[in-house]
Parts: sequence; C-alpha cells; structure tokens
Amino acid sequence: SASTDDEYNANWAGVVAQTDEGSITGVSASFTLPTVKKPTDGDQVNATDHTASTWIGIDGYSCGTGLWQAGVDGTIDESGTVSWYAWYEWYPGDTVEIDIGDLATGDVITVNVTASSTTEGVVTMSNAASGKSYSKTVTSTYELCLADAEWIEEDLVVDDAVNEGLANFGSVTFEDAIATTKTGTLSPGDDPIYMDVEDSDGNILTSSSASGNTVTVKYV
Repeated sequence: SASTDDEYNANWAGVVAQTDEGSITGVSASFTLPTVKKPTDGDQVNATDHTASTWIGIDGYSCGTGLWQAGVDGTIDESGTVSWYAWYEWYPGDTVEIDIGDLATGDVITVNVTASSTTEGVVTMSNAASGKSYSKTVTSTYELCLADAEWIEEDLVVDDAVNEGLANFGSVTFEDAIATTKTGTLSPGDDPIYMDVEDSDGNILTSSSASGNTVTVKYV
C-alpha cells in the first residue's frame, strides 16, 4: 500500500523507492526539460543563479557510502540566460558532463543507470530532440548498497542560498519510471517515500506525488 511519508529536507524533491540491500540493479525514466524561471519569493530569491536539477539514481538515501546518478540541470543566471548541463556522477566522486547535443526546454530525455556490482555500472542517456545518445561504463571506489532508487528534482542550494537557489521549474514528470531488482521490478508508486524541499525559512518549495510508473514534482 502507498505510504504517506513526506520527508522535508534542504535538497531533494521526488520519490525514493527502498528495498533490501543488494537488490537494486537499475533505475530509469524519461522526463521533459522544464521551463526554468527565477523565484519571486522565499529565502533563495537573491541567489546569483537558480537551478533545477532533474535526475535519477541508485542509493544516497539510506546508503551513505555512494550515490550513482545521472540527470540534467537547467540554470537561469542573474541576466535571465538559461543554460543546460547533462551529467553523471558517482558521488562523492566528480560530476562528468554528458554530450547529448544542444538542450532546450521541451526536450525529452531518457536516462538509465544500472549497477552490475557495488562499484561498477553503466549510464545511458538520450535526447529525442537531437537524436543523440550516450553510454558509458563507470567504475568507482565508492561502494553502493543497492538498496534505494530515486527520481529527484534537486535544489542545489549552497552557502545558505547566496550562490545557488532552486529555480521555479513549474512541474517535472518522470514517465516510465521504474527500478529493476534481482528478483523483478519496483515502481515508484508501489510504496513511495516522498521527498520535498523546505528552505531555511520553513517555506515548502515543492510537492511530490507518484502513481504507478509516474512521478510528478511541482514547484509551489
């Protein structure tokens, strides 16, 4: 049955699916790049840049040793210029840029992150608009627990929102969202742990929901 847990935190909005350690083998979804705007209120309104980071990943929730993730960031700067950055990261290792062509609002991105072991996996990402796709096998010394899968819209707030705040991203929907396990599949709507972003003033910035293989994150 669906849980009604909603965990308010500084960074993550979306859904975590949790299972037994050692079970997760992959996670995937498609999403449309949102329109990113500057916020009009809240404690992050005066940040230099505002970013909405849309990603999927394995671990990083109950597992503190590693997080294997990939996604796309949309950033609006002080002048109103929007830039896009596709990436993968085996946290706490470095972020690596993914080239899937020029990116723009409305592009449909499909991303898949798999783990063949606790220290090796494959990231694939494609952009339907450009027709470009990317795939890479990655190894890391940061061991995964293979216990969590997530579909996340992240607030990259740093230094108390002086440099980076959460962009108004409207709404982002992860379609065909699914995690694979050693015994089958896990859908985000099965038993979701909802994550939502709360700023340092106590303002709730997001509202997350899930049904079946769809996760929706709204900026509120």
